[in-house]
Amino acid sequence: MNKIGYNHIIAKFKEITSIEYKKGQFKNKWDKLRIDYTNWKNLLKETGLGWDNERKTVKASDEWWKKAIKVRIQLMLHICAMFFLLLAKLTSL
Repeated sequence: MNKIGYNHIIAKFKEITSIEYKKGQFKNKWDKLRIDYTNWKNLLKETGLGWDNERKTVKASDEWWKKAIKVRIQLMLHICAMFFLLLAKLTSL
């Protein structure tokens, strides 16, 4: 967004809310929202995912959920193993 765009947003936001923010605050929010939007679009491109307009939620196939749960379980097991290795090392000192 350019300077004119930021000035317009700042003015309109103040007009509607009576709250005045600086350009840097809007830029930080804009940058964060752009990243969130990109992540959202990438999520919807993921195989098996889509958008349910009626419920306004992400929809996923049973196959996608089975894979996601399997990956989550493997990650949790790995984290637990690393924790117990660290705990064993700390208690042996």
